Amino acid sequence: MSFLVFLRPARAEMPFEPTEEESRVVEEHYDYLTALGDAGKLLVAGPSLVPGDTIGIGILDIDDMEEAESIVAADPAVVSGVMTAEIRPMRIAVRPSTRLPLEVFIVVRRGDEFLVVHRVPSGGGYWHGISGAVERGETFAEAAARELREETGFSGDVVPLDSPFVYLDVTVHTFLVDVPSGWEPDLNEEHDDYRWCTQDEAVELLYWPEPKAVHRSL
Repeated sequence: MSFLVFLRPARAEMPFEPTEEESRVVEEHYDYLTALGDAGKLLVAGPSLVPGDTIGIGILDIDDMEEAESIVAADPAVVSGVMTAEIRPMRIAVRPSTRLPLEVFIVVRRGDEFLVVHRVPSGGGYWHGISGAVERGETFAEAAARELREETGFSGDVVPLDSPFVYLDVTVHTFLVDVPSGWEPDLNEEHDDYRWCTQDEAVELLYWPEPKAVHRSL
């Protein structure tokens, strides 16, 4: 989930006839938005160009309403009262490709069993582990925790493994997470089946050689 933010000037004339103080606040506002963009939290932002109804529009690319509210509340334009804000949850259906050549692979272990998931036909139709791309502004660990949550519903600490690998031009960092006895994954739309396997069974079932090697190393 993402969030659409509308910022409206408290004084209608402000965008065209700002006071000295309002100009100062707007400069701080733009610096704040730039920092959010650099952190990977803000996708895009800017004013509409409708005379007499100028509003600022931004898209926060985060998945937590409390964080969105906190970010907006800390905006200098909102803090000063120069602008008021409205936040609406949204789903980004189409986004430009900004994929980095960085990925994560997460081994999910339950006691002496290992989770192997089956990708849907449109995703290749093969057996794999939990994995995904690192997004801009994320660390490898943050990406691993997010992918784990998105693909299985589990939130927990991921432990780095000393077994990164490279395929084509993509660097993959690997992680391990231990889940409690009895836990079962809540698969997202990327997968249509899963199995709990012994180490040898997981190595046999996994499609790609690099994930096989990661499991052998445990």
